Amino acid sequence: MLSLLASYALSAAPNGPLGGRGGSLSSHRSFVASSRASSRIRTSGRIIAAGENPNPFSAFLASLAPADDEYNSSPTRDARLTEQQKIAESKRAERQDANAQQQQQKAAPAPPRNPFETLVKAFTPIEVDRDGNPVEPAPQAADDRDVGERLFGLFFGEPEAGVTSGIARTSGARYEGESRARAVESGAPDTYPATKTEFAEPVAGDDAEMALLRPLLKNTNLEYLDLKRVYDAQADGWTADAFHAGARAHTHRASGANYRGPCVVFCKTRGGAVCGGYAPKGFAGYGEYRGSIAAFLFSWPSGDTARPAIKLQKIGGAGLATIDEPETGPRFGAEGLTAMMNPGSERLVSSKLGPYYECLPDGSRSLFGAKPSSDELSELRVYAGCWPEGERIPFDGAIPFAIE
Repeated sequence: MLSLLASYALSAAPNGPLGGRGGSLSSHRSFVASSRASSRIRTSGRIIAAGENPNPFSAFLASLAPADDEYNSSPTRDARLTEQQKIAESKRAERQDANAQQQQQKAAPAPPRNPFETLVKAFTPIEVDRDGNPVEPAPQAADDRDVGERLFGLFFGEPEAGVTSGIARTSGARYEGESRARAVESGAPDTYPATKTEFAEPVAGDDAEMALLRPLLKNTNLEYLDLKRVYDAQADGWTADAFHAGARAHTHRASGANYRGPCVVFCKTRGGAVCGGYAPKGFAGYGEYRGSIAAFLFSWPSGDTARPAIKLQKIGGAGLATIDEPETGPRFGAEGLTAMMNPGSERLVSSKLGPYYECLPDGSRSLFGAKPSSDELSELRVYAGCWPEGERIPFDGAIPFAIE
């Protein structure tokens, strides 16, 4: 570079090689050309023309393997690219599946969160195995209960289905053996509203009228008991005293059994209706209003007992299922089925459905169907159960205190 500048300075001098002050243009051009030819320099062992920049990647390119080695050969390279493409396709499919799953989770609404979940977990003991390792609880289904039900379960425990403390939901055992004692797994009948979809099976020894009533007694205390007719108005008289004497059945005993507690009232009207009711707490003649959610009325309004009976549940709670007054006959609810048996009108019976018992399916508010709400009885009978000796009879006397 210094030699180039010196040559240029000499050529620009007044008496320089260009001759004269400025020299000739041709002489100047020839000088530049000769200067370029002689102005090559050596950089890193390579000849680089003046004004050219050295390649910064030259060292890297020089270190690369030759193009004809095994790694860069065409068959190996093609196989390697195929494997890479497979891996890339697999990762791409995984990303697509993950994105689709995220979209589904965003689209599906989140289940409602239990506001008491944290509080419940704080008081829930941790279950461990024999080695002391925590056991993961089984996943629970979505809780669709309202706030009241959740609070009740939190403070009083969750309701249990099936057998609870040895008591099944309803009676499910038959009598077995000569003593016909109840099986241990017998349930808790007369605890729930009367069923309309289940029917009791026949019991050996039932006569025609008992067999007619038997299917209605599903899930009651009388479902598996032998029945006994304890009152018949035709034979015992159309009086309230005779009715209660039969319903109480203090003097009717046979084979070590007595006939008290729950009973079935069965009657026929002069208009042709066949009807009656089930009293889970029976009649004792102590002037009590006896409540039970399991009480029900039944009717064949047309009198055709070949057809299924119409079963009417107790409504409005358990209260006033029956009125047990010594001076009147059977009374279900305030007016559901009432036979006052007053002197002079002993056979008069009335029925007004709706306040305490369901109406008929067609909306009729009388057990007698489209007929008037009152009629005269032609038959009236009461059936009670034959309880095994030594077995406690439910509601066989007064109920001094009861919350209905």
